[in-house]
Amino acid sequence: MNVISELNARIMLLVPTEEVYPKEGVHPPDVINDIAIEYKFTSWPDLQHIPPEELEQKGIQFRMGKFVLTTGQEAIIKDFTVHDWGLVVSAHNTDVAEEFLDNVITLLAQGYNSRTKPIARTRKLALSELLVEFDDVFDNALRNFEVISRSLEMEFLNHYDVEKKFKVNGIGLDFQRLFVPPPISNLSQFVVERRINTSFDENKYYCKAPFRTRDHIRLLEEMEKLLTA
Repeated sequence: MNVISELNARIMLLVPTEEVYPKEGVHPPDVINDIAIEYKFTSWPDLQHIPPEELEQKGIQFRMGKFVLTTGQEAIIKDFTVHDWGLVVSAHNTDVAEEFLDNVITLLAQGYNSRTKPIARTRKLALSELLVEFDDVFDNALRNFEVISRSLEMEFLNHYDVEKKFKVNGIGLDFQRLFVPPPISNLSQFVVERRINTSFDENKYYCKAPFRTRDHIRLLEEMEKLLTA
């Protein structure tokens, strides 16, 4: 298995902002300006021109910023959104997103005396999206695949007068969402599907999972080994 690209990753920290802000409150324009400058975001909201209902729905959104990791490397933050119910960060990797969250919480603690540890229990939700090249293992994992594939090919030929090879397009694994409360019930499925507009011979797959990037990669590697065996 070869990870071609870490397409996107998201960490959602569920914590009421009033449990992070200092007791005496903050002046939102000052905080927004400091965050925008510190992380060199290319766009951020102007509260004077955003209706309160839109702000409540979409949150305070920052776009395309960057910061320096503890390793000394510079990392890109695709977007950072502050909601009343929590913080959302998108980057190429969940490790980067989580380190950014720690960084911005420290920044607010130093500049505005905000809390580094919320009163209530917090929860982190994750999303990882990858572009992966697999060995050609999915067809062999389906019992009697050649027979099934040939039947589909013949039917396709009869219907459309075109002869095309059928292969497994991917897999989708999901948990039983019934009686599971949000936000857990809104998590992504575990998806492995062929990259659209690419040849089957390339064996490139779009992969999505509700896990940290490193765990996502490990699970895909384990899956490929099991399918190969």
